[in-house]
Amino acid sequence: MYLIACEHLYMSIVNYVHCTERSVESDYNMCFRI
Repeated sequence: MYLIACEHLYMSIVNYVHCTERSVESDYNMCFRI
């Protein structure tokens, strides 16, 4: 349970950083669907 939560948090951070690096508004907004 804990590991699953940590993995989800890690993937959320990775997706957020990936989207912010691209600096495209449409992609940036997709980060917050998680």
